[in-house]
Amino acid sequence: MAFLFYVDESGNSDLKGKGLNDQPFLVMAAVGIQDRRWHEMEQSFLEFARRLGVATAGGAGSEVKGREVYRNPTLPAALTDLLRSVDPVIIACVIDKPAFAHQHAFPDPYVKAHEFLVERIDRWAEERNEIAMIVMDSRGGDEDRMRRLHRHFLTHGTSYQQIRFCIEQPFFVDSRLTTGVQIADVAAYIIGRAIREAVQMHRDGQDPRSAFLDARFASLAPYLRKVQGEVDRYGLKIWPEDRWQWIRPMIRDVLSGPAGMPEEEIPF
Repeated sequence: MAFLFYVDESGNSDLKGKGLNDQPFLVMAAVGIQDRRWHEMEQSFLEFARRLGVATAGGAGSEVKGREVYRNPTLPAALTDLLRSVDPVIIACVIDKPAFAHQHAFPDPYVKAHEFLVERIDRWAEERNEIAMIVMDSRGGDEDRMRRLHRHFLTHGTSYQQIRFCIEQPFFVDSRLTTGVQIADVAAYIIGRAIREAVQMHRDGQDPRSAFLDARFASLAPYLRKVQGEVDRYGLKIWPEDRWQWIRPMIRDVLSGPAGMPEEEIPF
């Protein structure tokens, strides 16, 4: 059995000026489904889009975007029903761009987020003895660079581990025609919005937990990857960890769930 992991991001990789100040976080999310549930996902997504008022989902001129549907009052219930029917696993990585701009070990936050994501997808697949294939939104002239990077991961491993269960090159697709990528876009935007609001509440002296109790975030939270009940670093990786010590216990408190299958702890 194979799992398809649809990947999209919220935010940009700009480390200067307006791109840094207006979008301080880059969030990359992967939504993994069993290949045999692909048709079910397609049909469920059509109903999801209809409920959000995007009646022609899947057509060349339409697309469900997280930023555009975030304030739709129907989103929490519609997303809950969609995810319940598809039963995905969601893995997300959050890069603090201001912190990234002040280090010199890694040149590109998009590349680092992709590396974090591939590592966690591979570890998830290894634990289940499954294979995983990545499907990504097209990136124009940047696709060859990402293919070479991914080939390096498959051949030589990442900075931390060998990649053995995430196979083949990423498949680049048109997000307007690929429902899984649109679901990943919605997930990435909701996660990024929750992180941004939690940070702002923390700065304002308010309780940041309410950002993770939002109905939209609560709709997808049960599907974030857990290892023995822990989401932190497994289903939700925030970089750099040392700058976000205050948020990690909160993630454990709010998102902890039933213990999953045993898995070796990730040391990074």
